[in-house]
Amino acid sequence: MKHGSFVWHLFRLIRKFIRVESGMTLPLLAGSMVIATSMVGLAIDVARMQLVQSKLQFSLDAAGLAGGSTVSTADLTTEVNKYLYVNFNNYLGATVTNVVATPNSTTTLITLTATATLPTTFMQVLGISTITVNANSQVTRQIAGLEVTVVIDVSYGDDLTDFKAGLLNFIQTLFSTAAGVSDNLYVAVVPFNQTVNIGTGNTAWMDPNSDANVLAANPEGWGPPGNNSGWGGCVMARTNGEGLIDDPPSAANPSTLFEEDFYPPDTPASLALKQYQPPNSPQTPAYEYNDYTNWTTIYNANQQTDGLMNPAILNDYGVNLWYGTFNIGGVPNTPYYASPLNTENQGPNFMCPPPIQPLTNNETDVLNTINSVDVIQGDWSPDQGLEWGWNTLSPRWQGLWGGVANANGLPLAYSTPGWNKAVVWVEGITYAEFNNVLDNNIYSDYGYLWQNTLGTTDAGTAMNDIMNNAQQVCNSMLANNIYIYVLGYSANNSYGGLMPVMQNCATAQNYTFWFGPGDWNAFDTALNSIADSLVNLRVSK
Repeated sequence: MKHGSFVWHLFRLIRKFIRVESGMTLPLLAGSMVIATSMVGLAIDVARMQLVQSKLQFSLDAAGLAGGSTVSTADLTTEVNKYLYVNFNNYLGATVTNVVATPNSTTTLITLTATATLPTTFMQVLGISTITVNANSQVTRQIAGLEVTVVIDVSYGDDLTDFKAGLLNFIQTLFSTAAGVSDNLYVAVVPFNQTVNIGTGNTAWMDPNSDANVLAANPEGWGPPGNNSGWGGCVMARTNGEGLIDDPPSAANPSTLFEEDFYPPDTPASLALKQYQPPNSPQTPAYEYNDYTNWTTIYNANQQTDGLMNPAILNDYGVNLWYGTFNIGGVPNTPYYASPLNTENQGPNFMCPPPIQPLTNNETDVLNTINSVDVIQGDWSPDQGLEWGWNTLSPRWQGLWGGVANANGLPLAYSTPGWNKAVVWVEGITYAEFNNVLDNNIYSDYGYLWQNTLGTTDAGTAMNDIMNNAQQVCNSMLANNIYIYVLGYSANNSYGGLMPVMQNCATAQNYTFWFGPGDWNAFDTALNSIADSLVNLRVSK
Protein backbone atom coordinates (compact mmCIF):
# COMPACT_ATOMS: atom_id res chain seq x y z
CA MET A 1 0.00 0.00 0.00
CA LYS A 2 2.81 2.33 0.84
CA HIS A 3 4.55 1.36 -2.37
CA GLY A 4 1.45 2.20 -4.39
CA SER A 5 1.01 5.45 -2.55
CA PHE A 6 4.61 6.43 -3.47
CA VAL A 7 4.10 5.76 -7.14
CA TRP A 8 0.83 7.60 -7.15
CA HIS A 9 2.46 10.58 -5.35
CA LEU A 10 5.39 10.64 -7.77
CA PHE A 11 3.00 10.57 -10.74
CA ARG A 12 1.09 13.44 -9.22
CA LEU A 13 4.26 15.53 -8.81
CA ILE A 14 5.30 14.90 -12.42
CA ARG A 15 1.87 15.86 -13.69
CA LYS A 16 1.97 19.03 -11.59
CA PHE A 17 5.44 19.92 -12.91
CA ILE A 18 4.21 19.52 -16.44
CA ARG A 19 1.25 21.76 -15.77
CA VAL A 20 3.31 24.57 -14.13
CA GLU A 21 4.10 27.40 -16.74
CA SER A 22 6.20 29.74 -14.61
CA GLY A 23 9.32 27.89 -15.49
CA MET A 24 9.05 28.71 -19.24
CA THR A 25 9.05 32.50 -18.95
CA LEU A 26 12.79 33.06 -19.24
CA PRO A 27 13.46 30.90 -22.31
CA LEU A 28 10.37 32.23 -24.06
CA LEU A 29 11.43 35.78 -23.24
CA ALA A 30 14.91 35.14 -24.57
CA GLY A 31 13.54 33.72 -27.80
CA SER A 32 11.11 36.61 -28.19
CA MET A 33 13.88 39.19 -27.67
CA VAL A 34 15.97 37.60 -30.38
CA ILE A 35 13.06 37.73 -32.82
CA ALA A 36 12.06 41.27 -31.83
CA THR A 37 15.63 42.55 -32.08
CA SER A 38 15.99 41.03 -35.52
CA MET A 39 12.74 42.63 -36.67
CA VAL A 40 13.74 46.05 -35.31
CA GLY A 41 17.15 45.76 -36.91
CA LEU A 42 15.60 44.71 -40.20
CA ALA A 43 13.17 47.67 -40.04
CA ILE A 44 15.97 50.11 -39.28
CA ASP A 45 18.18 48.85 -42.09
CA VAL A 46 15.27 48.80 -44.52
CA ALA A 47 14.42 52.38 -43.53
CA ARG A 48 18.05 53.37 -44.05
CA MET A 49 17.98 51.65 -47.45
CA GLN A 50 14.87 53.59 -48.42
CA LEU A 51 16.46 56.88 -47.36
CA VAL A 52 19.61 56.09 -49.35
CA GLN A 53 17.57 55.07 -52.39
CA SER A 54 15.62 58.34 -52.24
CA LYS A 55 18.83 60.36 -51.85
CA LEU A 56 20.49 58.46 -54.70
CA GLN A 57 17.49 59.08 -56.98
CA PHE A 58 17.42 62.79 -56.17
CA SER A 59 21.18 63.09 -56.68
CA LEU A 60 21.01 61.23 -59.99
CA ASP A 61 18.18 63.44 -61.28
CA ALA A 62 20.07 66.58 -60.26
CA ALA A 63 23.31 65.30 -61.77
CA GLY A 64 21.51 64.47 -65.02
CA LEU A 65 20.07 67.97 -65.25
CA ALA A 66 23.42 69.57 -64.43
CA GLY A 67 25.36 67.34 -66.80
CA GLY A 68 22.78 67.77 -69.54
CA SER A 69 23.19 71.54 -69.36
CA THR A 70 26.85 71.20 -70.36
CA VAL A 71 26.64 68.23 -72.71
CA SER A 72 28.00 70.27 -75.64
CA THR A 73 31.02 71.56 -73.76
CA ALA A 74 32.06 68.79 -71.34
CA ASP A 75 32.23 65.00 -71.02
CA LEU A 76 28.76 63.89 -69.91
CA THR A 77 29.79 60.96 -67.69
CA THR A 78 32.45 63.03 -65.94
CA GLU A 79 30.01 65.85 -65.26
CA VAL A 80 27.27 63.52 -64.02
CA ASN A 81 29.71 61.77 -61.67
CA LYS A 82 30.95 65.10 -60.36
CA TYR A 83 27.50 66.42 -59.52
CA LEU A 84 26.26 63.06 -58.21
CA TYR A 85 29.11 62.69 -55.73
CA VAL A 86 28.72 66.27 -54.54
CA ASN A 87 24.99 65.82 -53.91
CA PHE A 88 25.12 62.27 -52.54
CA ASN A 89 28.24 62.79 -50.41
CA ASN A 90 28.37 59.23 -48.91
CA TYR A 91 24.91 59.64 -47.45
CA LEU A 92 24.44 57.45 -44.30
CA GLY A 93 27.78 55.83 -45.07
CA ALA A 94 26.68 54.54 -48.48
CA THR A 95 29.20 54.42 -51.32
CA VAL A 96 28.42 55.02 -55.00
CA THR A 97 29.89 52.12 -56.94
CA ASN A 98 28.70 52.73 -60.51
CA VAL A 99 27.27 55.60 -62.58
CA VAL A 100 26.37 55.39 -66.27
CA ALA A 101 25.10 58.30 -68.40
CA THR A 102 24.19 57.52 -72.01
CA PRO A 103 22.94 60.19 -74.46
CA ASN A 104 21.13 59.37 -77.68
CA SER A 105 22.59 60.37 -81.02
CA THR A 106 21.09 63.91 -80.90
CA THR A 107 21.69 64.39 -77.14
CA THR A 108 17.97 65.06 -76.72
CA LEU A 109 17.56 62.14 -74.29
CA ILE A 110 19.99 61.09 -71.57
CA THR A 111 19.53 57.74 -69.78
CA LEU A 112 21.17 57.42 -66.37
CA THR A 113 21.74 54.62 -63.85
CA ALA A 114 23.51 54.63 -60.49
CA THR A 115 24.34 51.97 -57.89
CA ALA A 116 25.29 52.48 -54.24
CA THR A 117 26.30 50.07 -51.48
CA LEU A 118 24.96 50.62 -47.94
CA PRO A 119 26.60 48.86 -44.94
CA THR A 120 24.03 47.32 -42.61
CA THR A 121 23.87 47.67 -38.84
CA PHE A 122 21.57 45.19 -37.08
CA MET A 123 21.18 42.92 -40.10
CA GLN A 124 24.81 41.89 -39.74
CA VAL A 125 23.72 39.47 -37.01
CA LEU A 126 21.88 37.64 -39.78
CA GLY A 127 25.01 37.58 -41.95
CA ILE A 128 23.93 40.44 -44.22
CA SER A 129 26.69 43.07 -44.21
CA THR A 130 25.67 45.31 -47.16
CA ILE A 131 22.60 46.30 -49.17
CA THR A 132 22.74 47.35 -52.85
CA VAL A 133 20.61 50.35 -53.86
CA ASN A 134 19.81 51.31 -57.48
CA ALA A 135 18.41 54.44 -59.16
CA ASN A 136 17.37 55.12 -62.75
CA SER A 137 16.58 58.38 -64.51
CA GLN A 138 15.97 59.95 -67.91
CA VAL A 139 16.60 63.59 -68.74
CA THR A 140 15.05 65.13 -71.83
CA ARG A 141 16.86 68.00 -73.48
CA GLN A 142 14.29 69.91 -75.48
CA ILE A 143 13.41 73.46 -76.42
CA ALA A 144 9.89 73.87 -75.06
CA GLY A 145 9.27 77.17 -76.84
CA LEU A 146 11.91 79.67 -77.96
CA GLU A 147 12.24 82.72 -80.19
CA VAL A 148 15.93 83.58 -80.49
CA THR A 149 17.63 86.29 -82.56
CA VAL A 150 21.35 86.23 -83.36
CA VAL A 151 22.69 89.80 -83.75
CA ILE A 152 26.03 89.69 -85.61
CA ASP A 153 28.58 92.49 -86.01
CA VAL A 154 30.14 92.32 -89.49
CA SER A 155 32.13 95.55 -89.30
CA TYR A 156 35.48 94.41 -87.99
CA GLY A 157 36.91 92.97 -91.21
CA ASP A 158 38.59 89.76 -90.01
CA ASP A 159 38.47 86.48 -91.85
CA LEU A 160 35.02 85.07 -91.13
CA THR A 161 35.66 81.42 -92.01
CA ASP A 162 35.97 80.17 -88.42
CA PHE A 163 33.54 82.81 -87.23
CA LYS A 164 30.79 81.48 -89.51
CA ALA A 165 31.68 77.85 -88.78
CA GLY A 166 31.00 78.40 -85.07
CA LEU A 167 27.70 80.16 -85.77
CA LEU A 168 26.58 77.45 -88.19
CA ASN A 169 27.28 74.77 -85.57
CA PHE A 170 25.37 76.83 -82.99
CA ILE A 171 22.29 76.99 -85.23
CA GLN A 172 22.50 73.29 -86.02
CA THR A 173 22.75 72.47 -82.30
CA LEU A 174 19.60 74.44 -81.55
CA PHE A 175 17.62 72.77 -84.30
CA SER A 176 18.88 69.28 -83.45
CA THR A 177 17.79 69.81 -79.85
CA ALA A 178 14.33 70.81 -81.07
CA ALA A 179 14.07 67.74 -83.30
CA GLY A 180 10.79 65.85 -83.11
CA VAL A 181 8.88 68.74 -81.61
CA SER A 182 6.73 70.79 -83.97
CA ASP A 183 7.00 74.56 -84.13
CA ASN A 184 8.82 75.12 -80.85
CA LEU A 185 11.92 76.93 -82.16
CA TYR A 186 12.12 80.06 -84.31
CA VAL A 187 15.41 81.78 -85.13
CA ALA A 188 16.13 85.23 -86.60
CA VAL A 189 19.46 86.68 -87.74
CA VAL A 190 20.38 90.40 -87.78
CA PRO A 191 23.76 91.24 -89.40
CA PHE A 192 24.84 94.83 -88.76
CA ASN A 193 27.73 97.26 -89.17
CA GLN A 194 26.99 100.97 -89.58
CA THR A 195 23.49 100.08 -90.75
CA VAL A 196 20.97 97.25 -90.97
CA ASN A 197 19.41 95.73 -94.08
CA ILE A 198 15.66 95.15 -93.66
CA GLY A 199 15.21 93.66 -97.14
CA THR A 200 13.99 95.32 -100.31
CA GLY A 201 10.53 93.83 -99.98
CA ASN A 202 9.59 96.06 -97.06
CA THR A 203 9.02 99.23 -99.06
CA ALA A 204 5.82 99.92 -97.09
CA TRP A 205 8.04 100.78 -94.12
CA MET A 206 9.78 103.56 -96.09
CA ASP A 207 9.06 107.28 -96.00
CA PRO A 208 7.85 108.10 -99.55
CA ASN A 209 9.37 111.59 -99.25
CA SER A 210 12.87 110.44 -98.29
CA ASP A 211 15.92 111.58 -100.22
CA ALA A 212 16.53 108.02 -101.35
CA ASN A 213 13.21 107.87 -103.14
CA VAL A 214 13.98 111.16 -104.86
CA LEU A 215 17.35 109.78 -105.99
CA ALA A 216 15.69 106.57 -107.13
CA ALA A 217 13.70 108.63 -109.65
CA ASN A 218 17.02 109.38 -111.35
CA PRO A 219 18.88 106.05 -111.19
CA GLU A 220 21.51 107.21 -113.68
CA GLY A 221 23.07 109.07 -110.77
CA TRP A 222 24.72 105.79 -109.79
CA GLY A 223 27.39 104.25 -111.92
CA PRO A 224 27.77 102.86 -114.33
CA PRO A 225 24.55 104.31 -115.69
CA GLY A 226 21.70 101.83 -115.77
CA ASN A 227 23.42 99.32 -113.48
CA ASN A 228 23.19 98.73 -109.73
CA SER A 229 20.97 101.73 -109.22
CA GLY A 230 18.31 100.19 -106.97
CA TRP A 231 17.97 100.34 -103.21
CA GLY A 232 19.65 97.39 -101.48
CA GLY A 233 17.54 97.36 -98.30
CA CYS A 234 19.66 99.29 -95.80
CA VAL A 235 17.98 102.00 -93.71
CA MET A 236 18.90 105.09 -91.76
CA ALA A 237 18.42 105.24 -88.01
CA ARG A 238 15.21 106.87 -86.85
CA THR A 239 16.26 110.08 -85.13
CA ASN A 240 12.82 111.57 -84.51
CA GLY A 241 12.17 109.98 -81.14
CA GLU A 242 11.20 106.58 -82.52
CA GLY A 243 14.69 105.13 -82.62
CA LEU A 244 14.96 103.66 -79.13
CA ILE A 245 11.52 102.08 -78.88
CA ASP A 246 9.94 99.24 -80.78
CA ASP A 247 7.33 101.30 -82.61
CA PRO A 248 6.35 99.43 -85.78
CA PRO A 249 6.30 101.45 -89.03
CA SER A 250 2.91 102.85 -89.99
CA ALA A 251 1.88 105.22 -92.77
CA ALA A 252 -0.63 106.66 -90.31
CA ASN A 253 2.29 107.85 -88.20
CA PRO A 254 5.00 109.15 -90.59
CA SER A 255 7.51 109.55 -87.74
CA THR A 256 7.71 105.76 -87.50
CA LEU A 257 8.73 105.31 -91.16
CA PHE A 258 12.30 104.74 -92.31
CA GLU A 259 14.56 106.36 -94.88
CA GLU A 260 16.62 104.33 -97.33
CA ASP A 261 20.36 104.38 -96.76
CA PHE A 262 22.36 105.11 -99.94
CA TYR A 263 26.12 105.19 -99.65
CA PRO A 264 27.60 107.61 -100.42
CA PRO A 265 24.70 110.06 -100.40
CA ASP A 266 24.30 113.25 -102.41
CA THR A 267 27.06 115.07 -100.56
CA PRO A 268 29.55 117.79 -101.63
CA ALA A 269 32.90 116.43 -102.68
CA SER A 270 34.68 118.41 -99.99
CA LEU A 271 32.69 116.54 -97.34
CA ALA A 272 32.50 113.08 -98.86
CA LEU A 273 34.76 111.41 -101.41
CA LYS A 274 37.20 113.24 -103.63
CA GLN A 275 37.18 112.90 -107.37
CA TYR A 276 39.55 110.33 -108.78
CA GLN A 277 40.49 110.79 -112.43
CA PRO A 278 41.70 107.52 -114.02
CA PRO A 279 44.58 108.00 -116.48
CA ASN A 280 43.83 108.39 -120.19
CA SER A 281 40.08 108.20 -119.62
CA PRO A 282 37.38 109.62 -121.86
CA GLN A 283 35.46 112.66 -120.74
CA THR A 284 32.19 111.01 -119.80
CA PRO A 285 32.00 109.28 -116.43
CA ALA A 286 30.30 106.23 -117.93
CA TYR A 287 33.29 105.58 -120.16
CA GLU A 288 35.64 106.35 -117.33
CA TYR A 289 34.08 103.53 -115.36
CA ASN A 290 33.99 101.05 -118.19
CA ASP A 291 37.42 101.71 -119.69
CA TYR A 292 39.61 101.91 -116.61
CA THR A 293 40.85 98.37 -116.01
CA ASN A 294 42.99 98.83 -112.90
CA TRP A 295 40.26 99.22 -110.28
CA THR A 296 41.70 96.34 -108.25
CA THR A 297 44.83 98.36 -107.57
CA ILE A 298 43.07 100.85 -105.31
CA TYR A 299 43.76 100.24 -101.64
CA ASN A 300 40.85 99.43 -99.36
CA ALA A 301 42.10 101.72 -96.58
CA ASN A 302 41.68 104.63 -99.00
CA GLN A 303 38.01 103.98 -99.58
CA GLN A 304 37.29 107.31 -97.98
CA THR A 305 40.15 109.64 -98.83
CA ASP A 306 40.86 113.32 -98.82
CA GLY A 307 43.09 113.09 -101.89
CA LEU A 308 43.81 111.05 -104.99
CA MET A 309 44.03 107.33 -104.36
CA ASN A 310 47.23 105.42 -104.77
CA PRO A 311 46.71 102.93 -107.64
CA ALA A 312 49.58 100.71 -106.51
CA ILE A 313 48.03 98.85 -103.56
CA LEU A 314 45.63 95.90 -103.74
CA ASN A 315 41.99 96.55 -102.93
CA ASP A 316 40.14 93.66 -101.27
CA TYR A 317 36.72 95.16 -100.84
CA GLY A 318 36.11 97.88 -103.44
CA VAL A 319 35.67 101.65 -103.36
CA ASN A 320 33.07 104.28 -104.06
CA LEU A 321 34.33 107.17 -106.16
CA TRP A 322 32.58 110.52 -106.34
CA TYR A 323 33.04 111.94 -109.82
CA GLY A 324 31.34 115.26 -109.28
CA THR A 325 28.21 116.51 -111.01
CA PHE A 326 27.43 115.98 -114.68
CA ASN A 327 24.61 116.44 -117.14
CA ILE A 328 23.11 112.96 -117.17
CA GLY A 329 19.88 112.18 -118.96
CA GLY A 330 19.24 115.88 -119.56
CA VAL A 331 19.38 116.59 -115.80
CA PRO A 332 22.16 119.09 -115.01
CA ASN A 333 24.36 118.88 -111.92
CA THR A 334 23.54 115.21 -111.24
CA PRO A 335 25.85 113.61 -108.67
CA TYR A 336 27.65 110.62 -110.12
CA TYR A 337 29.28 107.71 -108.29
CA ALA A 338 31.08 104.63 -109.47
CA SER A 339 31.84 101.37 -107.69
CA PRO A 340 34.38 99.28 -109.53
CA LEU A 341 34.20 95.81 -108.02
CA ASN A 342 31.34 93.81 -106.56
CA THR A 343 28.20 95.24 -108.12
CA GLU A 344 26.03 93.45 -105.58
CA ASN A 345 27.35 95.38 -102.59
CA GLN A 346 28.86 98.48 -104.19
CA GLY A 347 27.49 101.67 -105.64
CA PRO A 348 24.53 102.99 -103.68
CA ASN A 349 24.57 99.88 -101.49
CA PHE A 350 28.25 99.88 -100.61
CA MET A 351 28.87 98.47 -97.10
CA CYS A 352 25.26 97.31 -96.87
CA PRO A 353 25.19 93.99 -94.94
CA PRO A 354 22.98 91.00 -95.85
CA PRO A 355 19.24 91.32 -95.09
CA ILE A 356 17.66 90.41 -91.79
CA GLN A 357 16.30 86.88 -91.62
CA PRO A 358 13.02 87.18 -89.64
CA LEU A 359 11.92 84.46 -87.23
CA THR A 360 11.67 81.14 -89.02
CA ASN A 361 11.64 77.44 -88.19
CA ASN A 362 13.40 76.69 -91.46
CA GLU A 363 16.93 75.69 -90.49
CA THR A 364 18.20 75.98 -94.07
CA ASP A 365 17.10 79.61 -94.35
CA VAL A 366 18.94 80.49 -91.14
CA LEU A 367 22.10 78.67 -92.23
CA ASN A 368 22.00 80.41 -95.61
CA THR A 369 21.81 83.79 -93.88
CA ILE A 370 24.84 82.95 -91.73
CA ASN A 371 26.71 81.81 -94.84
CA SER A 372 25.87 85.07 -96.63
CA VAL A 373 27.65 87.11 -93.96
CA ASP A 374 30.97 88.40 -95.26
CA VAL A 375 33.50 91.06 -94.43
CA ILE A 376 31.55 94.30 -94.87
CA GLN A 377 33.56 96.66 -92.65
CA GLY A 378 32.24 100.19 -92.20
CA ASP A 379 31.47 102.04 -89.00
CA TRP A 380 29.75 100.46 -86.01
CA SER A 381 26.18 101.07 -84.82
CA PRO A 382 25.46 98.48 -82.13
CA ASP A 383 22.35 100.33 -80.99
CA GLN A 384 20.77 99.77 -84.41
CA GLY A 385 21.79 96.11 -84.51
CA LEU A 386 20.25 95.58 -81.07
CA GLU A 387 17.16 97.61 -81.89
CA TRP A 388 16.45 95.56 -85.00
CA GLY A 389 17.12 92.41 -83.00
CA TRP A 390 14.43 93.62 -80.58
CA ASN A 391 12.08 94.36 -83.48
CA THR A 392 12.31 90.74 -84.65
CA LEU A 393 11.09 89.62 -81.19
CA SER A 394 8.68 92.40 -80.25
CA PRO A 395 5.00 91.37 -80.40
CA ARG A 396 4.26 94.92 -81.62
CA TRP A 397 5.79 93.82 -84.96
CA GLN A 398 3.51 90.82 -85.26
CA GLY A 399 2.17 90.52 -88.79
CA LEU A 400 4.87 92.74 -90.34
CA TRP A 401 7.70 90.33 -91.08
CA GLY A 402 5.87 88.13 -93.57
CA GLY A 403 6.58 84.50 -94.42
CA VAL A 404 6.86 82.01 -91.57
CA ALA A 405 6.53 84.75 -88.95
CA ASN A 406 3.14 85.87 -90.24
CA ALA A 407 1.91 82.32 -90.79
CA ASN A 408 2.60 81.47 -87.13
CA GLY A 409 1.52 84.75 -85.53
CA LEU A 410 5.07 85.75 -84.62
CA PRO A 411 6.56 87.34 -82.66
CA LEU A 412 4.44 85.92 -79.82
CA ALA A 413 3.32 87.95 -76.82
CA TYR A 414 5.88 88.25 -74.05
CA SER A 415 3.58 86.42 -71.60
CA THR A 416 2.91 83.37 -73.80
CA PRO A 417 3.09 80.32 -71.44
CA GLY A 418 5.97 77.96 -72.11
CA TRP A 419 7.79 80.38 -74.43
CA ASN A 420 10.97 82.39 -73.96
CA LYS A 421 12.68 85.07 -76.04
CA ALA A 422 16.44 85.53 -76.29
CA VAL A 423 19.02 87.66 -78.09
CA VAL A 424 22.55 86.38 -78.75
CA TRP A 425 24.78 89.38 -79.49
CA VAL A 426 27.94 88.19 -81.28
CA GLU A 427 30.43 91.04 -81.30
CA GLY A 428 33.79 91.06 -83.05
CA ILE A 429 35.13 94.53 -82.32
CA THR A 430 38.35 95.27 -80.47
CA TYR A 431 38.64 97.81 -77.71
CA ALA A 432 40.61 100.27 -79.83
CA GLU A 433 37.93 100.19 -82.51
CA PHE A 434 35.20 101.39 -80.19
CA ASN A 435 36.18 104.91 -81.17
CA ASN A 436 35.20 104.18 -84.79
CA VAL A 437 31.50 104.54 -84.14
CA LEU A 438 30.79 107.64 -86.18
CA ASP A 439 33.16 109.84 -88.19
CA ASN A 440 33.41 112.10 -91.23
CA ASN A 441 34.75 109.41 -93.56
CA ILE A 442 31.98 106.79 -93.62
CA TYR A 443 28.32 107.53 -94.15
CA SER A 444 26.51 105.51 -91.48
CA ASP A 445 22.86 105.18 -90.52
CA TYR A 446 23.34 108.44 -88.61
CA GLY A 447 24.96 110.10 -91.65
CA TYR A 448 28.33 111.81 -91.32
CA LEU A 449 29.56 113.14 -88.00
CA TRP A 450 29.63 116.68 -89.37
CA GLN A 451 25.88 116.50 -90.04
CA ASN A 452 25.21 116.73 -86.29
CA THR A 453 22.48 114.08 -86.40
CA LEU A 454 23.17 113.02 -82.84
CA GLY A 455 23.35 116.60 -81.66
CA THR A 456 27.13 116.68 -81.69
CA THR A 457 30.06 116.88 -84.10
CA ASP A 458 32.51 115.51 -81.53
CA ALA A 459 33.46 111.88 -82.16
CA GLY A 460 33.86 111.00 -78.47
CA THR A 461 30.50 112.46 -77.55
CA ALA A 462 28.87 110.72 -80.50
CA MET A 463 30.38 107.41 -79.37
CA ASN A 464 28.96 107.87 -75.86
CA ASP A 465 25.56 108.73 -77.29
CA ILE A 466 25.46 105.57 -79.38
CA MET A 467 26.63 103.47 -76.42
CA ASN A 468 23.88 105.01 -74.26
CA ASN A 469 21.37 104.27 -77.01
CA ALA A 470 22.50 100.64 -77.07
CA GLN A 471 22.12 100.40 -73.31
CA GLN A 472 18.60 101.82 -73.46
CA VAL A 473 17.62 99.22 -76.05
CA CYS A 474 19.08 96.45 -73.86
CA ASN A 475 17.26 97.78 -70.79
CA SER A 476 13.98 97.72 -72.71
CA MET A 477 14.52 94.13 -73.80
CA LEU A 478 15.50 93.03 -70.30
CA ALA A 479 12.41 94.74 -68.88
CA ASN A 480 10.34 92.56 -71.21
CA ASN A 481 12.08 89.39 -69.97
CA ILE A 482 14.14 88.90 -73.12
CA TYR A 483 17.30 86.99 -72.19
CA ILE A 484 20.44 88.62 -73.60
CA TYR A 485 23.68 86.71 -74.17
CA VAL A 486 26.83 88.60 -75.18
CA LEU A 487 29.80 87.02 -76.93
CA GLY A 488 32.55 89.54 -77.58
CA TYR A 489 36.04 89.70 -78.95
CA SER A 490 38.69 90.73 -76.43
CA ALA A 491 42.16 91.74 -77.57
CA ASN A 492 43.68 90.81 -74.20
CA ASN A 493 41.42 87.89 -73.19
CA SER A 494 39.77 89.81 -70.38
CA TYR A 495 36.85 92.08 -69.71
CA GLY A 496 39.21 94.97 -70.41
CA GLY A 497 38.55 94.38 -74.09
CA LEU A 498 34.78 94.69 -73.71
CA MET A 499 32.91 97.92 -73.33
CA PRO A 500 30.74 98.18 -70.21
CA VAL A 501 27.63 98.42 -72.35
CA MET A 502 28.22 94.85 -73.54
CA GLN A 503 28.50 93.51 -70.00
CA ASN A 504 25.56 95.58 -68.82
CA CYS A 505 23.41 94.36 -71.70
CA ALA A 506 23.75 90.73 -70.63
CA THR A 507 21.06 89.25 -68.42
CA ALA A 508 23.70 88.21 -65.87
CA GLN A 509 27.47 87.90 -65.65
CA ASN A 510 27.36 84.24 -66.69
CA TYR A 511 25.54 85.34 -69.86
CA THR A 512 28.72 87.11 -71.03
CA PHE A 513 31.46 85.30 -72.94
CA TRP A 514 34.58 86.48 -74.73
CA PHE A 515 37.39 85.13 -76.85
CA GLY A 516 40.84 86.36 -77.81
CA PRO A 517 42.71 86.69 -81.10
CA GLY A 518 42.39 83.48 -83.10
CA ASP A 519 40.96 81.57 -80.13
CA TRP A 520 38.18 79.87 -82.03
CA ASN A 521 37.99 77.02 -79.52
CA ALA A 522 36.87 79.54 -76.90
CA PHE A 523 34.43 81.00 -79.41
CA ASP A 524 32.92 77.58 -80.14
CA THR A 525 32.81 76.66 -76.45
CA ALA A 526 30.98 79.89 -75.65
CA LEU A 527 28.38 79.27 -78.35
CA ASN A 528 27.92 75.69 -77.14
CA SER A 529 27.40 76.96 -73.61
CA ILE A 530 24.78 79.40 -74.85
CA ALA A 531 23.04 76.61 -76.78
CA ASP A 532 22.97 74.43 -73.66
CA SER A 533 21.61 77.31 -71.62
CA LEU A 534 18.78 77.86 -74.10
CA VAL A 535 17.69 74.23 -73.88
CA ASN A 536 14.87 73.36 -71.50
CA LEU A 537 15.97 70.36 -69.40
CA ARG A 538 13.44 68.17 -67.60
CA VAL A 539 13.44 64.80 -65.83
CA SER A 540 11.19 62.72 -68.05
CA LYS A 541 11.35 59.40 -66.18
